[in-house]
Amino acid sequence: MSVMISGVQQPFGILGAYTTQLRPFSDDDVAFLQAVANLLAQAIEQNNAREVVVRSEKEYRTLTENLPGIVYRVFPEEQWRMLFLND
Repeated sequence: MSVMISGVQQPFGILGAYTTQLRPFSDDDVAFLQAVANLLAQAIEQNNAREVVVRSEKEYRTLTENLPGIVYRVFPEEQWRMLFLND
């Protein structure tokens, strides 16, 4: 038996299971395997999103650290606390 590991926008793969017993999989077996597949899909999507953020942060830092002028970012709602200042 197998179930699809489906993300929001794309499928990621298939999760399969087999048994050495000669019996059909029950509805509970299928529901459990689908729940595991859903958790895997969520974990894959979270990891992909994290990779996008890390890549974006790296590009932002590379850009701002190589600009000739001063680049800074503050939080006005936190009494203008400085979040970032390039070299």
